[in-house]
Amino acid sequence: MKQAPLEIKPVDGIITIDTAVIEELMEVTGPVTLDGVTYTSDNVVLELERIASLAMAEQRNRKGVLGNLMEAMLINVFESKTDVWSKIIDKAVNLGIRKHIQGYSFTPQAQVLLEKYNLAGRIKDPVEGDYAYAVSTNLGGDKTNWFTHKKVTHTLEKEGERYVRTTKLSYTYENPSGDYAPFVKRFRDWVRLYVPKGSELINIQGSDDETGTGEERNKTYFSAYVELGPGESKELIYKYYLPENIIKDNQYNLTIQKQGGIDNEEHQIIVNGKTSTLDLKTDQQFSTKL
Repeated sequence: MKQAPLEIKPVDGIITIDTAVIEELMEVTGPVTLDGVTYTSDNVVLELERIASLAMAEQRNRKGVLGNLMEAMLINVFESKTDVWSKIIDKAVNLGIRKHIQGYSFTPQAQVLLEKYNLAGRIKDPVEGDYAYAVSTNLGGDKTNWFTHKKVTHTLEKEGERYVRTTKLSYTYENPSGDYAPFVKRFRDWVRLYVPKGSELINIQGSDDETGTGEERNKTYFSAYVELGPGESKELIYKYYLPENIIKDNQYNLTIQKQGGIDNEEHQIIVNGKTSTLDLKTDQQFSTKL
């Protein structure tokens, strides 16, 4: 019997979400039971990964359970009290601000709004002063981000007549056990550090492979690679000259952009020997007199 052709429907845009969205929405919608498994905000990510990465790793549509879970969560909402909707809206707005929900629209007017409210994942341009955006890429596609923590330290110093910036990424891989043990693998991270256009690389320390440099989105970027396993710690250090026009009238401004899909990270900024600490949950700006 001849199968009817698939109907291809028009696409208006793309919305991306990460596991934090499922976790935090379930705090509002409550637990869901599917195929004998009860999902809560505490266990939902682990249970989904067990299905997608272990039990059904070689099967097609192995992540289809996520669609069934979202449908069950919606049923919970429709059967709940009306005040749940306001909580869901508040939670969704907060997740968008923290870059756990992002979108792209093929309708120009809608895309303008997404970019206006920083929901499109765009590299910020233009910015006033210095800029730093560390973009991690898990090359293994594994879930090792669960166990690897990253701290970023930004340092500004003056050498002669030029300002030198150092951005240090400090990685620590915990020793997971119990339910998380089956997901333990090597952490492989290709990192691009976006900086002001015209920045000049001095060196990169700690890379486990070749380093590189280039330009994209009106920024200069430096790339490197780091790999580590359970119980290991490593540092990746980028050192570079800032363009001459970045600092004016002894005023230092730094825009730090947060990568979408990553939970909050600790960033330290060291200027004139003084350290400021930021808990980076969204894009942030730092300013000080030199």
